[in-house]
Amino acid sequence: MKNISIRLWFVAGGVLIGTMASLPAQAQLNPPAAIYFQNQYLANPAWAGAEEGATINLGYRRQWNDIEQAPVTQYLSGVYKFDEKAGVGAVLYSEKAGLLRRTKVMASYGYHLSLATERTLHLGLSAGVMSEKISTSDLHGDLDDPTVMQFNDRGLYVDGDFGIAFTDHRFTLQASVPNIRSTFENDENPVDKSLFFAAASYVWVFERAVNTVRLEPKVAFRGVKGHDNIVDVGADVRLENQRLNFFALYHTTKNATLGAGLEVIERLTLTAMFTSETSGLREYGGGTFEFGLKGKLLGKEK
Repeated sequence: MKNISIRLWFVAGGVLIGTMASLPAQAQLNPPAAIYFQNQYLANPAWAGAEEGATINLGYRRQWNDIEQAPVTQYLSGVYKFDEKAGVGAVLYSEKAGLLRRTKVMASYGYHLSLATERTLHLGLSAGVMSEKISTSDLHGDLDDPTVMQFNDRGLYVDGDFGIAFTDHRFTLQASVPNIRSTFENDENPVDKSLFFAAASYVWVFERAVNTVRLEPKVAFRGVKGHDNIVDVGADVRLENQRLNFFALYHTTKNATLGAGLEVIERLTLTAMFTSETSGLREYGGGTFEFGLKGKLLGKEK
């Protein structure tokens, strides 16, 4: 009975994990909303050290709010520019979904080449490891079950990301290739399905007597293995005097993201985000809630 019980728990966890991949690749169809405006480094290592000083970001995301044991992701990232042309970054992801526990650690190096006044080419490379385990503390039965032991005895998975960006005073153009190893090795692992990310944005600044308004429209283009490419269209509006910003995006997966940020104290910004479900999961999930905390430790505020 113990072996039957533990196998049932394992199968149940597998069903949830399989659902994550097949309905359809939801982790990649709905990446963290912070990648668009609050924390672009999560999607592109070229932003490692692109700004003066050091910046720390904390994030929490819960997907499929109406589903028990749905995916919960937490991350901690930091970037630091240590000289005129170079910077470093690091990110720690922790995700749990049912019985699965996934941890990923990446370190990045960014090189920033000035092409002309206020025109810069940014290059970034990340490398790191990922670990996947079945949580034995949530299992009932024989913890020596060979199915669980074989899964948990797998080694660390090594992978890397590459990114590039061009910026001037107003315009930003960027592209990145995540999970380089799994992409070019044609890895069948359903966890890493993102193939590329590209985006373009332009900033307008409107000076008014009572406020300064910063408007940044953005178009992003994402590739997901085995699925149609995804286009994200939206904009961020920042009220500089009130230290407030609001943003919205529409995704061609037929869902939308809304967010708002507030500088609660000097150099510390709290952002709340909500992404509605894609058309394939609208009947099952309650959307994705995400919160981010950004601290500017050194350097000028952007």
